[in-house]
Amino acid sequence: MERSVVYDVLFGLLNINRSKRKLDGKGIVSLLTESLERDAPDEWKDDYRKKWLAMRGQVESAIDTISNDHPMLISQKAERLAYLHENLLIHAHVVTDIRPVFDSAGDKILESIVMHSLMVHYSTGSHQQEHRNISFSLDNIDIDDLYQACARAKRKAAAIRQHASNLNPISPDA
Repeated sequence: MERSVVYDVLFGLLNINRSKRKLDGKGIVSLLTESLERDAPDEWKDDYRKKWLAMRGQVESAIDTISNDHPMLISQKAERLAYLHENLLIHAHVVTDIRPVFDSAGDKILESIVMHSLMVHYSTGSHQQEHRNISFSLDNIDIDDLYQACARAKRKAAAIRQHASNLNPISPDA
């Protein structure tokens, strides 16, 4: 299946699970059937109505097996936790440049310094997800500190994956 179709199916299943608080599988399938009879295009009804009606019992049973510990719901919870932050990084890069230091007249370069800028593009965690940019001026010591902090974070993630391998930790680079 195309990725967009799979996404739509999973999104639909997650919405169905939210409805389970009030209805069982049979009730949900009844509502879906009523909706399809009322709103589906005639082409869909011609091609798929009989198949849908024949599969009702299996769909009801499948819906009833979705518990709060179902892998699909656990994955959704993990995704929600991963993005449950005020700001989310979209992209970051470091720009290195040389800055001249001029004499007081401004017509002669007396010295130069190498500087780095950490450019961060991020979105706010709000529902509007506003995109923003921020930059930080860094020197070589800052670059080394940042590198060490990133290397340490990767070691910690590896240690967690190893220690908690039975808990199925999810990591983008796993």
